[in-house]
Amino acid sequence: MAGLRRKLLLEAAADLFARQGFHAVGIDDIGAAAGVSGPAVYRHFQNKDAIL
Repeated sequence: MAGLRRKLLLEAAADLFARQGFHAVGIDDIGAAAGVSGPAVYRHFQNKDAIL
């Protein structure tokens, strides 16, 4: 399950970064797009830069 969640977060982040730009997207945005809370993103990535 953790691997699937990580994959969903990466896909959501890639889509948001492509549409809005890296600096315009927040951790909460990525979490919401993947169906989790913003703080839950930190279970998989140390920070937004780590998603790259």
